[in-house]
Amino acid sequence: MLSNTNRSGAVGWMRAATVAVPLAIAAPANAAGLRLGADAGLGYDGNVANAESGGQMPATGFATADMNLQYSKRLPLNTQLMLRGTLGGDQYFHYVGLSNARATALARLYYRPSGAFYAPTFAIWGSAGASRFGSRMRDSSEYRGGAFVSEELTTELSARVGGSFSERDSDSRVFDLRGQSASLNLDWLATRSLTAYLGYEYRYGDVFSSGQPTLKIVRAAEVIEIDDAFGGEAAGEFAYRFKGHSQIGTLGFNYAFSPRFSIDLQGQDINTRAAFGNHYNHPIGTISLLTRF
Repeated sequence: MLSNTNRSGAVGWMRAATVAVPLAIAAPANAAGLRLGADAGLGYDGNVANAESGGQMPATGFATADMNLQYSKRLPLNTQLMLRGTLGGDQYFHYVGLSNARATALARLYYRPSGAFYAPTFAIWGSAGASRFGSRMRDSSEYRGGAFVSEELTTELSARVGGSFSERDSDSRVFDLRGQSASLNLDWLATRSLTAYLGYEYRYGDVFSSGQPTLKIVRAAEVIEIDDAFGGEAAGEFAYRFKGHSQIGTLGFNYAFSPRFSIDLQGQDINTRAAFGNHYNHPIGTISLLTRF
């Protein structure tokens, strides 16, 4: 799914790069048991409507917070099961129809053939979630799944390659979305406290955008509906869904200033292209405080 205009989509993948990647690489060495985590942050969305480039691209700040409970258990044959439940939400300073609350359940199974330093870690995972928005047409259930392999390249550098699929079922047809993606992530442990990470993702599938339709947008769109989050019919604002492909670049820095707390600074650029010359650019930046107990 290419849900580039809501936090459960694009920015959800941002947090995955920040938190899930390091956990995935380390998971087989972690002791079994419960772990509580939380994060809170502020961000700036430079094109919150995922509007077409060259036109009006509304921007806004937002606040976000999540809390998660994670359970890990060692299994036979060098495998480990991880279960995680997350509750969270986002508050947009403008366009309050995009503010939301969400809940997600995730299961992930790891396999590592040996304890050797260069032994890769393989994983498969699946998740199910629900989101409720100020804009009811965006209320949705979402299902994801995928697999990845992670590898320690050196004592400071690690990599992860993966693929995934997603499906979103919403209260409005324009937000019913399916898609697939492939990704590559690199983590560099610059110092004992500072980690830099770089990610690239290619996605193909359904995309939605909001704006005032042009002829080429109408030609490319599969579904068009009035969008209440951006002023609706009175403002001439519509949401539309189309097929497209996105290239997503992520750069971030995570600084652990104690064993339990870290600060994460991240920038992301989502570049989407579709038929008939439609082009969309969506920059996002966040700063977050993360903690684990």
